[in-house]
Amino acid sequence: MLFPKNKKNSGSALIIALIFAFVMSTGIASILKLQSEYHKINARNFGRTQAIYTAESAVELFMYELNYKDSSERFGNGWTINGNTYTFIDSGGNSYSTIVKSGIL
Repeated sequence: MLFPKNKKNSGSALIIALIFAFVMSTGIASILKLQSEYHKINARNFGRTQAIYTAESAVELFMYELNYKDSSERFGNGWTINGNTYTFIDSGGNSYSTIVKSGIL
């Protein structure tokens, strides 16, 4: 036997390794949770931004049709008029935007 056993120090290295592993796993779990929340917030903001861009482009298309076409050709490119409600329908039949305008054209 090369090293004498000291019962007083037996297992201390194992306890230290377990404590270190617990601290590291807690830190990694915290980082993963934080990253997951960051991803959720980022995805939500991306969707909100895309919705704003889509709505803005529909309004710009509506204003183009309203301002730059003759009254005889106005709203002929997929727009339908029902009272003060203007709806844009593409060639596939999908309704993309509905704009309600108050007032007189």
